[in-house]
Amino acid sequence: MMTSLRSNLAALFTMSCLIALPALAHDVASGALRLSEARISLPPPGARTAAGYISITNTGHTADSLVAGSSVIAAATEIHLTSTVANITRMRQIKDGVPLAAGQTVSLRPAGYHFMFVGLKRPLRAGDHVSVRLRFAHAPSVRIDFVVEKYLGQPAAASSMDMHGRPM
Repeated sequence: MMTSLRSNLAALFTMSCLIALPALAHDVASGALRLSEARISLPPPGARTAAGYISITNTGHTADSLVAGSSVIAAATEIHLTSTVANITRMRQIKDGVPLAAGQTVSLRPAGYHFMFVGLKRPLRAGDHVSVRLRFAHAPSVRIDFVVEKYLGQPAAASSMDMHGRPM
């Protein structure tokens, strides 16, 4: 009887671990590219845009570039770059992609390159998983889940401006 109970508990534990694995698997590979830390900053209630971040490591010997993203959660998924010059923070859409040099890691993050999910089709909640397809110049396109997280930070200089550098 005790052996049967132990066997059942062991089987239950093993199954629960296997079920949890997809939720824990955040790293994805596409050719020589390794993608990790995919997350979206929880937007304020009623917002129609959200910012997404990811780290991409090019383990290969050839440069590549991130050229586009898409997701059913938004009307458009754009790559943007935030820059600050003379205490003025501006954001602009990048059309020619994000360079991924061989042997280097590029982190899309607040105050730098990032995704903008424009025209959100539904409100996002902390803990949501958002599937995003990424396209590269050379590596195969890949799908990765971005996890929605509470406040991921924004440059202080941008606090009095909207996302495109216009005064609020």
